[in-house]
Amino acid sequence: MALFLDFLVNLWYYICRWWGEHESAHLLYELRGDIMNTLEQRIYNVVLPLTEQVGLTVFSVEEVKEDGLKILRVLVDGDHVIDVEEVTKIIEPLQEIVEREDLIPDEYYLEVSSVGIEKPLRNLDEITAAVNNYIYVDLKNMIENDNAWYGTLKEVVDNKLSLEINKKGRIKTIVIPYEEIKFARIAIKF
Repeated sequence: MALFLDFLVNLWYYICRWWGEHESAHLLYELRGDIMNTLEQRIYNVVLPLTEQVGLTVFSVEEVKEDGLKILRVLVDGDHVIDVEEVTKIIEPLQEIVEREDLIPDEYYLEVSSVGIEKPLRNLDEITAAVNNYIYVDLKNMIENDNAWYGTLKEVVDNKLSLEINKKGRIKTIVIPYEEIKFARIAIKF
């Protein structure tokens, strides 16, 4: 039953993302974290000390099925650009532990990678940690006649984000209540 529930949550998550319903997908992603299945939790417990040894953190662990293949996907994050050597220092011992302890009885693919440059900001803590970064925010309702903004996050005070934006060549600061955010991520400024 738990696998079926996990399947339904995963399916709905990807449908929401495909339809552009980032808020629903974001909420489901947080829900998945609360109901991480047993395999995901075991792998998380194994990978956590491995990531800490190389100065990284575990962003997420998820078990997915794509094109009939069982994939265990581990995303790691850090306060710097993550290189292949760091990922290798995680994946090799993780692979050894998974095989030695037979954590995954079936055939599977193990993916370990970084979250990427445009990392999703899943909650207020992650948004607060992104102060002074250029971010993208998708809103539930319009603010300043738009429901999506790119800008530099200046501060987060009382659950409100101060975002410095460039509107038609003029730099200004808008205030966005956290509860108005459907989806947020780090963005690249060109």
